[in-house]
Amino acid sequence: MTAPSGSVIKLWHVTTQVAEKFLALVKSHEKGVKGTNRKWSPIVVNRYAYDMLAGNWKFTHQGLAFTGHLASGDAELKDGEQRLRAMLQAATTGATLGGVTLPPNPDLALDFYVTEGLTEDSWLAMDSGKGRTAADHLSSEGEVNSFVLSSAITLCARFQTLPPKTAFTHEHWVSTGLTPVMRSRWLADNPGIREALYEGARLGRVMTVASAAAGYFLALEAGVNKKELDDFMDSVRDGIGENWERGNPIRTLREMLLNARGTRRFPSREEQLALFIKALNAHLKGTKILALSFRTRKSTTSAAETFPVFRVPNN
Repeated sequence: MTAPSGSVIKLWHVTTQVAEKFLALVKSHEKGVKGTNRKWSPIVVNRYAYDMLAGNWKFTHQGLAFTGHLASGDAELKDGEQRLRAMLQAATTGATLGGVTLPPNPDLALDFYVTEGLTEDSWLAMDSGKGRTAADHLSSEGEVNSFVLSSAITLCARFQTLPPKTAFTHEHWVSTGLTPVMRSRWLADNPGIREALYEGARLGRVMTVASAAAGYFLALEAGVNKKELDDFMDSVRDGIGENWERGNPIRTLREMLLNARGTRRFPSREEQLALFIKALNAHLKGTKILALSFRTRKSTTSAAETFPVFRVPNN
């Protein structure tokens, strides 16, 4: 297959002014109307804008693509709308990701390959391949157990950037992802999460490995004694038998999660981390817990809970 006749690829230094002109060449999404662009995602645009402001944006072969030609006035932007919108956001309002806010940079400018002269049906082949997941990026960097590692990194990073004494929010814990560069840098700064994966795998029959691994790693970071933490993990895995009295926080955590296995009520990985922290805190303090729960939603009678933090007793 050959490139369409008249197609041109050039390297452009794109300023925010140029980005605005290019965005004017987009046929915005309109339901039921043929030829309009796909919906753009505010979440993706914000993530791109954050990378641009943080210096994490990398020049790649993926750029901007037009049918028609810019010089002749018949160009229509078919690929790159979200990158350009991210540039404008980064230049005007800044970006917030993972609890970190970066101020705008009005002078932002980036290099892109710009392709012109595509045919009207070229866009049908765009973005039709398999997208790279966070686990794919980690695997390409030589990491093993990349899917679970990616999940554990996300949990830890979100916990570490959680504003103090704030109620659980879907936006912080679920909607805001980490970019591949952010994930890679976090891993370089926190290599202990790799060992924590193997510790978390001990609880695979009781809870999600990523949640257990994140709990183990974050507990050590908070100053929990490693032997006490290992004993806690062993007990959650194995149980203590007939002498395990009612109200023992380890028993409460273990039974709660095992009873929820395979049901619609099984807690999310974020909820499991919160329950892990609550049970560990009670265990270290020597207090009883007859029931464990964590409210992630506001109701007519109560608000979402503040996410628990580790309470390490003074030695």
